[in-house]
Amino acid sequence: MTELAAGITGLNLGIANVYLIQGKGTLSLVDTGAQHSPRALEKHLARRGQSWRDIDRIIVTHAHYDHAGGLAEIQAASGAEVWAHSLDSRSLRMGEQAPRPDPLSLSRWDRLVGQFLRGSQPPAAVQRELQAGERLTEVHGGAEVLHLPGHSPGHIGLWFPEHGVLLGGDVVTHFLPWRLSLPVAAYTANLSTAKHSIRKVAGMPVRTLGIGHGSALIGNAQTFLQRLVHRL
Repeated sequence: MTELAAGITGLNLGIANVYLIQGKGTLSLVDTGAQHSPRALEKHLARRGQSWRDIDRIIVTHAHYDHAGGLAEIQAASGAEVWAHSLDSRSLRMGEQAPRPDPLSLSRWDRLVGQFLRGSQPPAAVQRELQAGERLTEVHGGAEVLHLPGHSPGHIGLWFPEHGVLLGGDVVTHFLPWRLSLPVAAYTANLSTAKHSIRKVAGMPVRTLGIGHGSALIGNAQTFLQRLVHRL
């Protein structure tokens, strides 16, 4: 468990990170992990003195099994609304993965990674379709929706300008402790667009970055982002 800022907590569920955002009388969950993840999240909520019913909304950064595989179960248990970008909402409703690249365009290694990293994503209802630039006043006093496409068409991040905190989904990964990396190629629909999204984030005053894979960068995110941009 990692506290990124007051009220914003990251939790690793094995295959991916999820985030809990506690506001005044409201709780938001960002992503759900894979299908096996709800049990671990339920135990964490219990340690906080909370339960599924305390979750008011689930915000999905993108429609991949490691971020939305547990969505249908958690939605059913909590009664929470699901919010996602309009370009990924159909995939969530249909229980489909967001578009992936043509395997023939990938290296042999990336094709192997794609075959190894597999999972299912049951259909889930989406009550609110988000758009770029929306201000979510219900979430910690106001989170801004950033459209960061590339990894998926409707990939989003949540930006908290008052705190300098970005919950960036899979805009980048942090598998190696000393540097950031591109999102996983086997699951990135358009790598060129994904790089544009990285440059966009690197141009923002991001101090703390929470992402889907790897540890959060707290206070020093801008340095790591700039280093990645220089390697693109």
